[in-house]
Amino acid sequence: MVIDLPPHIEQMVLNQALARNISVSALIEQWAKQDDMLLIDFFKQNPPIDAFADIDPVAYQRAVRDEW
Repeated sequence: MVIDLPPHIEQMVLNQALARNISVSALIEQWAKQDDMLLIDFFKQNPPIDAFADIDPVAYQRAVRDEW
């Protein structure tokens, strides 16, 4: 199965798996077994990543647009 996630969400999932020292698929399986885990709860529990902290959002958007 392929899950197409935005890069920032993908990075958050990967970081969570690495922090628990398990694979991403194992982490997703754990989440699937928890009925009370909502996606919004995941984002509330995890701080936003700072990968784009020093990047001008307009310049980034233009660069991505120009690639297409």
